[in-house]
Amino acid sequence: ACQSDDEYTFSDANVLTYDAKAETFSANGFSCQAPQSGTSPFAFGPAAGTGLAQFTLTRAGAFVGTTDASPTERVYRILSIDAQHMVLRSGSGLNGGTVFTIKMVAK
Repeated sequence: ACQSDDEYTFSDANVLTYDAKAETFSANGFSCQAPQSGTSPFAFGPAAGTGLAQFTLTRAGAFVGTTDASPTERVYRILSIDAQHMVLRSGSGLNGGTVFTIKMVAK
């Protein structure tokens, strides 16, 4: 439930802004914890493995979805995208596999 109000904004300046609202889903105990909102620059390019494209968050500790999201890579592959939805898969698929898949809905 703590992920349902999270907001992610991708800017033309290649910066992701994460607003956790009340809480962040944490892999530490798999529970809702204090919000960990923040920003991270990202690099956008072709997907390594399955996907249409991918982005890599460049700030250490940055994540999408949950705090265990590909902690060493910070790579998110875009599996599908349209005007209302984007499906992301955490991890490049090259170093340790997929952590999770998340569906984002346009606000």
